[in-house]
Amino acid sequence: MYDGIKQRRDACSAVGTVRARTPHALPTMLALRRGSRRLELVAQQRGTLKLLTKWPEGRRRGRAGGRQEYRHFSSLAQPSRFARPAAIPREHSSAKFVPSPYFSWMGSSVTPPSPFYNPSGELASLVDDYQRSGDVGVLLDRLKALAKRTAPDLLKTASQPYRDLPEVVIPLYERIVADAPNDAQAIVVLANAYWLTGRGPDYVDQLASRAKQIDPMNRGAWHLWALAESGLRKRVERWQAVTKQFPGDQLARAALADNATSLANDEEDPVALKLAISTYEGLLAESTHTAQRMALEQSLSALRKWKH
Repeated sequence: MYDGIKQRRDACSAVGTVRARTPHALPTMLALRRGSRRLELVAQQRGTLKLLTKWPEGRRRGRAGGRQEYRHFSSLAQPSRFARPAAIPREHSSAKFVPSPYFSWMGSSVTPPSPFYNPSGELASLVDDYQRSGDVGVLLDRLKALAKRTAPDLLKTASQPYRDLPEVVIPLYERIVADAPNDAQAIVVLANAYWLTGRGPDYVDQLASRAKQIDPMNRGAWHLWALAESGLRKRVERWQAVTKQFPGDQLARAALADNATSLANDEEDPVALKLAISTYEGLLAESTHTAQRMALEQSLSALRKWKH
């Protein structure tokens, strides 16, 4: 069916796909550069293997190790990055605790803050202490206490500068989701943070499916739902569903092509090979960047050799 083992190995290397080493290992992901609609394919490293194709967003290794593919999608799942808030004037940074019916749901044992309280300064101090000490246990305890006495909308605003720190996001968004169980975007932010810390695909899948049902147009929910599937064939089917829901989603189409290539390699599946080629051809037709086009053409050339 194919022209020897060597051609298949060369083709796999060219498109950046290898057999997964663990049940939950996922194939190469391709990502869009933030702030640009343009796709670029450049060299990418996955584990210890050099892969040819990637979107320039890049992969960043977190505390959980390997399973960091969704780091590309953080802009979908979480609020935009802002610079760390400037120091808040003394008259606003210090909490003024006064009773208020607005916080009556917190219970009589909690002394609520003033409606003018801004938690950004306190949160910045907690994160600074954590970065100096490295004591995640103390950080989690302090963040839970902060979340308990702070309104969810204020927590969302204050947590924006720390969206790449899942240990900060998780305790705050657990509180937010508990208070607003139908907030699809908050669920996606929490599910993404869980994924980055290695909480497990099953739990992330449950949260992503829930967010997808609440808001069928939440693209981050669909991406997490597809990514959390541990079975390769089913993951290909999920990425196909994402591309049907969002036909213009180039990131989803790139992920579909990548997963289809892995399936064609692992199971010698000609249907998956055809799907990978057609998807890459579609991306090539839309590409205008020279480096990206060259990488796509090289990948397609390697895949087409599998037919002989």
